[in-house]
Amino acid sequence: MKMSRIIPSLEFFLFGAGVGLVVVGLVWSVVFIQLYNQMFLPGITISGQDLKGMSKDEAHQLLSNSTNFNESELVVMIDEQKFATPTASLSPTSNLDQVIHQAYERGRSGFVLTRIWQALQLSIKPINYQLQYDLDHDLLSSWMIDIAAQTNTEGAKPKVTLQGVGVVVNPGQDGWQLDQERLMAIVLEELKPGQIEVKTELEQTIHSLDQEQIEPAQGRASHLGNQTVEITSPDYETKVTGQKLVDLLTFPDGYDSEELDLLIEKWSVRVNRTPQDAEFEYDLDKKIATKFVPHRTGYVLDLDQTLKKLEIVLQDLEKIEVETTLTLELPIIETPPIVTLDKTNDIGVNTRLGIGSSLYAHSIPNRIHNVTHTANIITNTLVAPGEEFSFVKELGDVSSTTGFRSAYVISGGQTILAEGGGVCQVSTTLFRTLLDSGVNITLRRNHSYRVGYYEQDQPPGFDATVYNGNVDLRFINDTPGYIVLHSQTNPDDLSMFVEAYGTDDGRTTEISEYKQWGFSSAPAPIYIPDPSLPTGVTRQTDWSATGLKTSFKHTIRDKDGNIMREKVYASNYQPWSAKFRIGI
Repeated sequence: MKMSRIIPSLEFFLFGAGVGLVVVGLVWSVVFIQLYNQMFLPGITISGQDLKGMSKDEAHQLLSNSTNFNESELVVMIDEQKFATPTASLSPTSNLDQVIHQAYERGRSGFVLTRIWQALQLSIKPINYQLQYDLDHDLLSSWMIDIAAQTNTEGAKPKVTLQGVGVVVNPGQDGWQLDQERLMAIVLEELKPGQIEVKTELEQTIHSLDQEQIEPAQGRASHLGNQTVEITSPDYETKVTGQKLVDLLTFPDGYDSEELDLLIEKWSVRVNRTPQDAEFEYDLDKKIATKFVPHRTGYVLDLDQTLKKLEIVLQDLEKIEVETTLTLELPIIETPPIVTLDKTNDIGVNTRLGIGSSLYAHSIPNRIHNVTHTANIITNTLVAPGEEFSFVKELGDVSSTTGFRSAYVISGGQTILAEGGGVCQVSTTLFRTLLDSGVNITLRRNHSYRVGYYEQDQPPGFDATVYNGNVDLRFINDTPGYIVLHSQTNPDDLSMFVEAYGTDDGRTTEISEYKQWGFSSAPAPIYIPDPSLPTGVTRQTDWSATGLKTSFKHTIRDKDGNIMREKVYASNYQPWSAKFRIGI
């Protein structure tokens, strides 16, 4: 036989065999699909359970036991302490129905050839669907809270207190806390029917000081307690020193984030304000502003930057071996007003020339009333260029008929109750404003003795008393335009300020060479018989004060830096006896 006849016969045979195989494959595939029409395809498992040939109901019945928590118990171990609860009490759930539906639909989408191809893939690479379990998060959280209540230890931070020249250290007590969120995550991750046991540890939140750490803590606190941080901003200044600085420390190192945040929040309350547009209506004949609202730039304290800057200052203070003062200029975000004073008038009132402030905490109610009443009389007064302002004259009659109440005043060498007590709080504040403004102060008297109200935020020597005649506070407006005096009191923290607005001619002011000397102790108390009091009853009417002399130099320079005026303000405070009235 010739080779040419054999080859066509072989090709025909192979072609026929191939067609036969295709037909057989198609027939088998149709039979396979029909056979598994209501069953899971081979190669599909749920949580490791082979479901080949099962219906959805059969699979659900088989797997239901895998989601039964009736006999399950959840156990939490914390440092050898055991906490257990029936899992069913936490309302367990599973995604069984969703997983069965998802697994059953595998390989059932598309045309016949697509389904055949998907079935072939499953035979090569089976797919396992994993059941997932969950608990009622509110119930689980409630159980976590119960566990925490039994395991947490509140603890106490180490506390260092400055007492005189000494330092007292309370080492504190260790604090421990359960991380409830972390424990919940572990429980949910391990959750399955049957007994589950999870372990966790308490986190230490507070570390008490051991014996080796106490002495370094004393040294660190003693050093920082002798340092000072000056806080400055456009309209607020304060100091942090002594115990307030020590309270910012954590031991053995670092700084207390909660205390830092509280301190910065306190500053933000004093600094933050919305921008304010100016309003100005005035009567030049009566020399008063009938309406005066100064423009104010809006301020917002940048809390994050303040925290960073404060921590840097504290770190620097701890490195400096000698007593020192560092300044922290608060980072402020500014928003300008739309209407400024220069748009409201043509008499030169366009800029704040100076501001003075004071505190009067611990004042009796009548004194608080008189401070507010006096500030309301003085505020919005207009002072013409070249005019001399007199506090006593502007104040007028001080009596009950003009709205004043009885409070303590210095008169005749003693402190007595009289109408108008508290007026000097305003004159003292105005004196500080005039110093800051650089105007020509023509008359000022200090008080006979040191008054605690005026030393709450300033050292001795920055007060001004007024009464009548030449016991007055006066100044000449030597600026190019009118000056408006604007005062405001704050009944919440018993503080006040007086501002002077006018024309800025470029002058600057400086206070220097502040001195204290001539300290003398307070004399012995004086006891005065008083038949109006019941026998044996003692009532204090005056408080002791040490004697002291102070002085400072006040320098005013023009826009070119030349000295316009220079004056030394001296104060002589007499030692003062405490006085008591005794009933006889």
